[in-house]
Amino acid sequence: MTQKTNDGEWTAEKVPMEAVEAFNEHWCCNAVYDWPESSIAKCKAGIAAAVNAMADETAYLLAGKNGERLLESVAQFRSAASADKAQDQRDIDAREALQRKHGTLATVEDAAAHIERKAETHANDLGYGVGGTLCFGRQEEMDHYTTLTELAEELRILARPAQEALSSAISWSGFNLHGNEASVREARRLIDRSDRLEQLEKEISARNAAPEALGAAKGVELVGALEEARRELHACQAVIHLAGGFDPAYVKGAQAAIQRADAILAKAKGEQSGSVHERDAARWRMHVRMMLRKHGAIEVRETIDAVDHAIAAKEQA
Repeated sequence: MTQKTNDGEWTAEKVPMEAVEAFNEHWCCNAVYDWPESSIAKCKAGIAAAVNAMADETAYLLAGKNGERLLESVAQFRSAASADKAQDQRDIDAREALQRKHGTLATVEDAAAHIERKAETHANDLGYGVGGTLCFGRQEEMDHYTTLTELAEELRILARPAQEALSSAISWSGFNLHGNEASVREARRLIDRSDRLEQLEKEISARNAAPEALGAAKGVELVGALEEARRELHACQAVIHLAGGFDPAYVKGAQAAIQRADAILAKAKGEQSGSVHERDAARWRMHVRMMLRKHGAIEVRETIDAVDHAIAAKEQA
């Protein structure tokens, strides 16, 4: 169980290595999204246990005060992403309806329907029913009718993979089809935030002129603000990766902002560089970046779901 000390820091008793391993394993356990639900639930439960009682160095950040802020930040961005996703899904539905009416799928369907109408006209003109079965006077007339109906069916079969792919894309990664607006909004937020970091860097540089600056109240406040800014940038980057597909210029700006935040944070900490806390923070960043590089939007979303699950479990404890 974790406990909170008077100064707000979190401490934890030693936990079983199974919880630590479950936490670390989750970064790759969702690489195959058709895992049985029980296996994914087991990983999520392991993360919840790790967050609630983590003493291992690998995930100390999640059990510490900074981890609390990080989890809150992820939860806030998750909420914002859900709202954006709902709007994006409405846009997707509207776009799909328009595409079916005027796009490629509609063209194929219209052609198939047109051929079917020709077959029906042919049947009405020359065919007749015998015991509920359509018959023609000559074999050539029957062959013509069969050719038309089979051609219509073949056209629909050709279009089916595109329809299934569209439905699958909406089901598995709704952001990818129509995530540009949400992505650009978050990228702009991130880049604007990087401008604020430049201001903080100047203030810290001025304060560091005096040896006691880092220990001064103002210096501590600025370091805290920088840590919060960096966490927000990383959480924002995760949301941007969820949306995907926006202008590469925004990707470059987002990456530059995160690198700048990390550099400023390292400079602000100064003499604390290389501390256990700093190493843990670096390890956490490595996990996040590895996850974003190796896994797709589905796994990123499920990882954030797991963090939400851990937050809820901790609040109930």
